[in-house]
Amino acid sequence: MPTRTMRYSGWGRALWAEGTVARPERMAALDRQMADAPAPAIGRLRSYGDVCLNDGGLAINMARLDRMLAFDAETGRITVEAGVQIGDLARALAPRGWLPAVMPGTGFATVGGAIANDVHGKNHHHAGSFGQHVQKITLYTPKGEKTATPSRGKDLFEATVGGMGQTGVIANAELQLIPTKGDVVMVTERRIADWDEHLALLDASEAPYSVGWIDATA
Repeated sequence: MPTRTMRYSGWGRALWAEGTVARPERMAALDRQMADAPAPAIGRLRSYGDVCLNDGGLAINMARLDRMLAFDAETGRITVEAGVQIGDLARALAPRGWLPAVMPGTGFATVGGAIANDVHGKNHHHAGSFGQHVQKITLYTPKGEKTATPSRGKDLFEATVGGMGQTGVIANAELQLIPTKGDVVMVTERRIADWDEHLALLDASEAPYSVGWIDATA
């Protein structure tokens, strides 16, 4: 498998790591890598913190494992490799009437990273976190392939969602999408005077997505 030494960081760029990075292009290569020299996975390096860093050690870059494997247009179930970017899913699926149930603040985040960090989106108050919409996870570990669902392999599933990649390398996942009318979003913007009103409007919002920003220079 191709490897190279590189210096890399998370999106916050506060801390850096330097080490060998392997980049499998097929699941068979990932399986061999985990059997021979197991290592943590990295994706598109869009974590704000340092969870993706393995300074002085080996990491597995999942960016090439980015295929959409199966899609049921009737139920909105899709199976994808862990390196698929959330933005690519949205672009491919919105014209067909579906979206990822939870979308983080960047479309560059990968499905594997979204599961490992159990990310939230601007609809957290309605939809919860990313892991609540994952139906099945396939992991590669030094002991081989494992699958987990919310009901079968429940302990492994719950340890993997939000587990920062510590249970093995997430190879692929089945997601439940949500229906959408299209790929156009109507945005309503309001300016407010103070903190109390800010919180009150967020609490009272019935919009599917809502977000508030504070102008610290005002």
